[in-house]
Amino acid sequence: MRNIVILFAGLALFSLGVGFDWAKLLPHIGFPARELSNPWVRADLSTLQFVCTLFATGLTASVLVLLRFPLLVNVFADNIQRWKLRGRDIPLLVPLLLASLVLSKTILQLVLHMAGYAAYGADDFSRSLSADYWLYYRRFDLGWEGWLGLGGSGWLPFPDYLFGIGLALHRDLYLTPKAVNLIISGAAVIAVYLLGRELLGRAVGLMAACLFAFQPWHIWLGISGMTSDLPSVTVVALFSVFAVRWLRTDRPGDLLATAGFLGVANGFRYENWFFSAVFLLLVVYRGIVDCKTGCLTRRSLTISLCALGIISLFPVVWMIASYLVLGDWLPALHITNA
Repeated sequence: MRNIVILFAGLALFSLGVGFDWAKLLPHIGFPARELSNPWVRADLSTLQFVCTLFATGLTASVLVLLRFPLLVNVFADNIQRWKLRGRDIPLLVPLLLASLVLSKTILQLVLHMAGYAAYGADDFSRSLSADYWLYYRRFDLGWEGWLGLGGSGWLPFPDYLFGIGLALHRDLYLTPKAVNLIISGAAVIAVYLLGRELLGRAVGLMAACLFAFQPWHIWLGISGMTSDLPSVTVVALFSVFAVRWLRTDRPGDLLATAGFLGVANGFRYENWFFSAVFLLLVVYRGIVDCKTGCLTRRSLTISLCALGIISLFPVVWMIASYLVLGDWLPALHITNA
């Protein structure tokens, strides 16, 4: 019965991807019609329609193969399980696979860059300039030249700190940010593997790392000068690893590691503040449950309060400093879409 439901779902998705004109369909469900004249929007719709069709084709084909050749599928699954068991006997198998994956990804990025895929937009370059300006004109104050880098853009300062280190080693506003992003893109692949392994095991972690490594968005950012996006994704992935581990084991060290990575992520992108708000509520909820069940000890309470403080520290300091310098708690809401 389940396979039949999946089959019909695949057929429905296939008909949606092939049989409908999304540009004509979307205005009827509330999408602004004027946006459909934007060529970028229409290109994105075409991409989504292609992905929908591709996913539906794969889903339908897999169900048909399962229904038509169940014995063949069982033999294939047994072989996969056998290879997984053999892989556990090779201690360096996963590090070798990850190293090969990162190397392949890096070679692809370098080939694309040398072939001329070397876009450097105004947003990228202005952020690199911000990092360079902070590095060579830093002072102990709260303004544009200070350690918090409170300028008119409202950008958060941690990208400046990270890429400023790279510029201190080699002051090239064009190549150095790209080189730093290239290194971070490799670290991001490892972080995604760790997250997939923590959730569903080593095999899923490797598959997730493969999908992430060659994702166009990741490939592009890894050779771009954008200073905030890839570091943010990497740190959020590491936060997720320890958050899943803490929810499973309830170990204090995992909670502190989760809070640490989330506290760092708060300094890269404003979007990460939403993760912080949700996780703060989760920590408070777990504390209330432990208190009601009599499991709350002084040590666990202290660690939970430390975690709450670590997570809240940067957003609170940033908003107070923004108000003192710029007269606005969150200037980015009014002067930029950062």
